[in-house]
Amino acid sequence: GDDLFAGDYAASGSGGGVYGDGAVYHFRKADNSWSNNNTTHEKYILSASDGEGNYDYFGLALDYDGETLAVGAPGLVGNTSSPNYEQGGAVYIFTASNQNNDQYGEAYKIFPGDHQRGQNFGESVALSDNVLVIGSPGYSETVSKQGAVYIYVKDSTGVYSQSQKVISPSPSGPTYGGFGRSITLSGSLLLITQKTSAFGAPGHHYVFKKSSSGKFELLDRVGRDAVIKYSSVDNARIAISKDQILIGDTGDAGNGVTTGSVMA
Repeated sequence: GDDLFAGDYAASGSGGGVYGDGAVYHFRKADNSWSNNNTTHEKYILSASDGEGNYDYFGLALDYDGETLAVGAPGLVGNTSSPNYEQGGAVYIFTASNQNNDQYGEAYKIFPGDHQRGQNFGESVALSDNVLVIGSPGYSETVSKQGAVYIYVKDSTGVYSQSQKVISPSPSGPTYGGFGRSITLSGSLLLITQKTSAFGAPGHHYVFKKSSSGKFELLDRVGRDAVIKYSSVDNARIAISKDQILIGDTGDAGNGVTTGSVMA
C-alpha cells in the first residue's frame, strides 16, 4: 500500500505533554518512494484526543488493514478518570477522514466491558478480514495477571463490536501469565503468545482457528517442546504466512551462547 504508520510510544505528544504520551507518524508513498532527497514523506502525526498525558504509551502497538488503523494505549486510565482503572488501557480506531483517503482521524475508542486496573488492554493489536484482536496481558480472572485476548468483528456500520474473549488455556503456575502479550492474526489463524514478566521465564504460543460458527477455538500449542525460553521480557516476535508460522526465540542458546533463533 501507499500508507505507512509508525508508533512512538515514548513521544511527548503533540500538546507538549510528558514522556510516554505517545504518537503515531503517518507516511505516504510519493513517486513510488517513501522519501525524496533524504526527506521522508511524513503526512501527519496522530495522537489520542483524550490522552491522560501520563505514560499512556499510545502507539506501543498498532495495525493497519488498508482502511482502518488500530492503535493501542495500554497505559491509559481507560473509560473513567478513576484511579481504579490506572493502566487499564484502550485502543483507538482511526479511519480516513477525507475523500483522498490520505488523512486519518480518530473515529472512536475501544475498551472492554470488564475493564480492570492494570490489565494493559491494547498492549498488542491485530487486524485481518474485518476482525480486530486486542491483547490484555494484565487481565486477572481466576489468576492474577493471567491475561486475556478480546476479539471484535466489524458490523455493517463499520464499527467493531466484541464477539469473544479468550483467556489462557494454562492460567496458573509460577511461570504462566501474560497471555496476549503478542498476537498475530492472518485470516482464520490466530497466534497468541503467553509470557510472564519474570526474567528468563518460559513463554508459550497457542494457535487458534476460526470455526464455522465464527468463534476462534484452540488448535494447538507450538514451540520447542511447547516451551520457548526468552532472555528478556520483550514481546515475542511471531508471524503467520498462509500455513506457516514463524516464531522468534531471543533466548535460544543452542550453540552455547544466547544468539537467538527463528523456528518455522
